[in-house]
Amino acid sequence: MAEREITVERVATLVVEYFGTGDGQRKRELERSLHEVRLRPDAVGFAVHMLRRPPQDGGDRTVLYCQWFATSVFDEHVKQYPENWAGLRDTLERLLWEGGTAFSTVVVNKLVKAYVDAGCVGWPEHDQGFLNRLLERVVVPATAAPALLALRVLCEELETNTGNTTRRTGQRHAFVDLRGPLEEGLLRILAGNASVPLQCAALSVLLHYLSWAPLQLCLTQPLLKILFRDLDRGGEQSVLAVSCLVDILGHTLLPPSVQSGLDEIYGQLFGFLMKTASSPDAMCEVPEGVLQKLEEFLRLFFSYHMLRTGIANALQSGDILGVALQFTFLQQTPDDFLRCADIWVTFSDTVAANRESVGNGHIILVKAMERLVQGFIDKALFMQNGNELSTIDDTPRGEDGVTEQKAFITRCQEILVSLIQIVPVVVTDNVVVRMKAYSTELNRLMQMYTNDAQRGEVDGRHVDYVIRDLCTLVTILGALGSHFASHFDECVQAASSHYEFLFEVVRFVHEKGLGGEGSPFREAGRELELEGLKSLRAFTHWLTVYERLARSCGGEESEGDESVQRTFMAMIEATVGVASTIMVSNAHRSVRLVAGQLFRSICLSVRPGFLLSLESVDMLAGRVVEYLGNGTLMDTELLAQFFDAICLAFLLPVRGVPLEQLPWGERKARLGAVARPLVGGIQHAAERLQTEGGSSPLADEYLIQAYACVTKTLESIGKEGSNPKYVFFEVIVKDILMGSFRFLQAIQFLSPLTNALFHFYKVLLESLRSQIGVDYAKEVMSYFLRIFSQCDISKTLHAGHPVEREALLTFVHMGSSVVLVSFGCFGLCRSRERELRGRLNSQTNIADGGPGYVHFLPVALPGFFSGGSAAVWCLPRTGATTGLPAGSGIPVPARHGSQPLGYGVRGGRCPPR
Repeated sequence: MAEREITVERVATLVVEYFGTGDGQRKRELERSLHEVRLRPDAVGFAVHMLRRPPQDGGDRTVLYCQWFATSVFDEHVKQYPENWAGLRDTLERLLWEGGTAFSTVVVNKLVKAYVDAGCVGWPEHDQGFLNRLLERVVVPATAAPALLALRVLCEELETNTGNTTRRTGQRHAFVDLRGPLEEGLLRILAGNASVPLQCAALSVLLHYLSWAPLQLCLTQPLLKILFRDLDRGGEQSVLAVSCLVDILGHTLLPPSVQSGLDEIYGQLFGFLMKTASSPDAMCEVPEGVLQKLEEFLRLFFSYHMLRTGIANALQSGDILGVALQFTFLQQTPDDFLRCADIWVTFSDTVAANRESVGNGHIILVKAMERLVQGFIDKALFMQNGNELSTIDDTPRGEDGVTEQKAFITRCQEILVSLIQIVPVVVTDNVVVRMKAYSTELNRLMQMYTNDAQRGEVDGRHVDYVIRDLCTLVTILGALGSHFASHFDECVQAASSHYEFLFEVVRFVHEKGLGGEGSPFREAGRELELEGLKSLRAFTHWLTVYERLARSCGGEESEGDESVQRTFMAMIEATVGVASTIMVSNAHRSVRLVAGQLFRSICLSVRPGFLLSLESVDMLAGRVVEYLGNGTLMDTELLAQFFDAICLAFLLPVRGVPLEQLPWGERKARLGAVARPLVGGIQHAAERLQTEGGSSPLADEYLIQAYACVTKTLESIGKEGSNPKYVFFEVIVKDILMGSFRFLQAIQFLSPLTNALFHFYKVLLESLRSQIGVDYAKEVMSYFLRIFSQCDISKTLHAGHPVEREALLTFVHMGSSVVLVSFGCFGLCRSRERELRGRLNSQTNIADGGPGYVHFLPVALPGFFSGGSAAVWCLPRTGATTGLPAGSGIPVPARHGSQPLGYGVRGGRCPPR
């Protein structure tokens, strides 16, 4: 014993040193030493000795450290030596039953866990009396507490499905077979004069037991009676009792034999809920855990019980909706309110999926939803709920910068939107009524604010609240757009009215400059303008459906049909007008971007015949040109949006007729409208380059976007065998090519613009390939030859710049014409020339699916350059004309190899294959 005491003392010294040492080498050494001690065969004896007679030197902290180490020894031995389970179980039983009350709570919990783990190794196969002995200890006052704790841990273990599932199933059956003694022991504690901690421990065992036990065997009237009684006990007992009952309701696939018990539970909990929600004071007296479980009860009621009994019956039996509403709006904190508010999303989903079951409960439903919608709107508005909203943190959080206050309002909006699926008219009417009232109030306040004599009477905070509340309502109304589209026939008139009112709000905010930099309400005003534009955009699908109705009103229309067309045209005119106005205004960048998105949505969703008859669309290009010329450079995204809008507005078919089928004059006018802003942007950027003496990254973006726009235009017109390409070249391409040459001279191929420019050239030539005529070919070739004669690009190409490949592909893609490219202008060495010849040869298999013939020969192009060699690419396509001007005077040999290359060089035709 003396030797053991010495060893224990040594171990205790190691334990104390381990807990008193920080991270480092010594800490790791102590951890290894203590682990070795745990694995010793006699370590259990040391552990028992340390638990019963811990070292007293060092105070309570030393005792706790040593007891913790002792419990870890049992944990380790249960895992490492499971064959010793019987001895470990008996040792732990003696410790718990004989001296369990002397240990701290932490130590008892760890000992109980080790005891249950050791007992389960042999139970029930080798130790059928394990659970019986444990239940006997439950009714003994001295051992009731650790025994109940062991029962709870055992129930928690059986609740999981880890390990051998077959063995776990057998253990569950063995436990259920003793449900009689278990219920008797628990009821003796719950119905007797046991202390509150013991009763809570018994309820905790029951909670975990009922979570997996078969209810048809275990749900008895005596247990239910005790649970119903404990609902009103308060404190932890109420929390555990409500938790037991709600968890029982959460079981699925229950047999019919327990339905009467479930109905009784629903009735008892509904009565308890009614009592809890009777007044704010009553709510305050209920523990937080009980309130959370009552929320779960309502969620189960709305998702399961209503379907089981029928929605109509559930709505008519008691004022369940009224009680649930009162319970929701009596929540004490915003977080509690939002958590409870989610039950209404469950309710709306259930009702929406089972509309036919509402039946006679419809009137009750509509009345309750009227209160619910009004309540949620009030919660989200500063004018009604400013005191509560002002207590919510308004500091931006996270990457998106959303505040807790904004998140609260947004969640209220989302729940209101979810109710649209069951009571759309209720939601819409309440939102619109509030919007009109707030709009009237805002108009009145703005009139006072602009009047110097009345400005002092305007409360800035009041104005800010009105604007922010109007923004909240506008967002909800925008979310109704998809509903209006899917239920168009039912609400076409109402939706038209709502859309027009929404537009008026946006126009009012923009005209008054509420979101401008100089406005004292710019933050709220800008948000209102943004949300208004987004809401208008959300109605795009509805506008598409409305457009079909307006289009169907043709032929011999009635007055009503004409009215539909006039209304639709007015809406489109107003929307496009305000979107294009905001796009070219001095509004905040975010607002202008959303306005551009709205414009794009309208262009893509509404029939072009309606769009192109609008004055606002015709004025857009002029506004863009005017904006580009005022010296204010935009960022890339805005610029891309401008050119995209121009393409959409002017290149869509007119009155359903494809662009290539329009009369030449109209076609030319429309293409010219596209050219004006493009050329205007090019000219403005060129002026900036000349002024700044070099390339400006933002000025280059003008050109990149302009060429991207014209490339898109080339790809969007004349899909198959038509002539608009010639018109487009005549109207636009000349001006753009001339402007691009100036840039190539200025930037010397060292700008990102170069790649965009050559991509444009390539697309242009591909578009002209199949129909190109001699006259246009001469002009195209003249321009290209001029660019290489006037621009010094030898250094760039010699350095292997990525532009080189684009340049080669550009010439190769000329298609069925004969192309001459002089490498003399490149100023390349012979080795580099041979490399380029090989690359060019590899690209000659792309036109018309046939091979080409590439020959290199010395040429001289008078007026451009002289010397070097040229690649002559001939595709033997019958009827194809060359791209060279007749009489150019280019000296070429009569024959080269086996091909008569001189044939057709002066404007003749290529030889047959």
